Amino acid sequence: MPLLKNNVLVADTWINAEAEGDLPTSGDVIVPFGRLLKEWGELSARTGKLFTSRGELNIKNARHAEDDRPPDPDCACPTCAHYSRGTLRHLYVAREATSVVLLTVHNLSFFLNLMRGAREAIIAGRYSRFRTRVELARRAEGEEDASAETEG
Repeated sequence: MPLLKNNVLVADTWINAEAEGDLPTSGDVIVPFGRLLKEWGELSARTGKLFTSRGELNIKNARHAEDDRPPDPDCACPTCAHYSRGTLRHLYVAREATSVVLLTVHNLSFFLNLMRGAREAIIAGRYSRFRTRVELARRAEGEEDASAETEG
């Protein structure tokens, strides 16, 4: 199971509850991975955060107000298929409950697709390439978002 240290996921750290040895210190929590993804997706949606194939997207940012693009052009979830960034931002800023539902649907779809891709890559023996591709795509968009915020 994944290990959280002070509410932060510790990358590539896994605890086998059946193995002998020390359990995590106080303040560390072991949670089932499915629960972690569900709650992470929901909690992030409540703060306006979307996880995309190109990096994290904060739908609260004013620059999304007139943006007609889907939240993630590489995603086929119902949120990305039917709603633009501008619409999602409007719903979020207006405090519509629908916004959190739509953002959560997308975040859960993103994590499920990411895990599906990772599982397929592991089975095919090409996980390193998969991980590199995912990291490069997310890093490139993150740099683009950072430059857009400093310009705007």
